[in-house]
Amino acid sequence: MNPVYQPSTKNGSQCNEPGVLELLSDLENQGYVQAVVSSTSRANLTRILSQLGIRKFFQELIAFEDCSKGKPHPDPFLKAAQILGVSCPQCLVIEDSVYGVTAAQAAGMRCIQVMPEEIESPSKELSDWQVESLEVVSVDQITQLING
Repeated sequence: MNPVYQPSTKNGSQCNEPGVLELLSDLENQGYVQAVVSSTSRANLTRILSQLGIRKFFQELIAFEDCSKGKPHPDPFLKAAQILGVSCPQCLVIEDSVYGVTAAQAAGMRCIQVMPEEIESPSKELSDWQVESLEVVSVDQITQLING
């Protein structure tokens, strides 16, 4: 999880990043399987997701120790797709880092890049959609993006 878009908390309790909880809940309610692919350790990843109150939404966690090659190589995303039983073209990656966007594209997955407006990203042209916040993203839009 890149510090640029690590969801924020108040008093260390719950994710307060606009749109995150709503989108994760809506995706879960619509039957989407979800994973987190991160360059951090499994212990750190589990701690962060639990602290944010969003661990329950993810069926799988892929951490740096799970793959011999990390982002920007596609291996971590390919591993997540394989474990979840989803083909790469049916996967959507939500990313905030250049390496993550590059890895998603190399894996043949659709990608939404979350990037504050004031940050110019060299990976902007690699993602399918750029947003400043997940609050503008809906399950219907994700479904349309995946289905082309």
